Amino acid sequence: MISGSPLDPAVPGRMIVNAFAAALLFLLFSLPMRIPYLLEEGTAVGTRRELFRFLGSLLLALIPALWSLT
Repeated sequence: MISGSPLDPAVPGRMIVNAFAAALLFLLFSLPMRIPYLLEEGTAVGTRRELFRFLGSLLLALIPALWSLT
């Protein structure tokens, strides 16, 4: 869908612009709705195992978002 646009992903410089725009849109629309839940889950972490579980779940949520940029 983007291949005919001025931001063709085949050009590396334009791919950086696409990644920046996607990250900005993600931060503007998704992060504000998720902040209260992240704070609640982050304050409930008591042990190192729970911390790794919390960070692992964040990483698993970000992998599809990062994969979609390629």
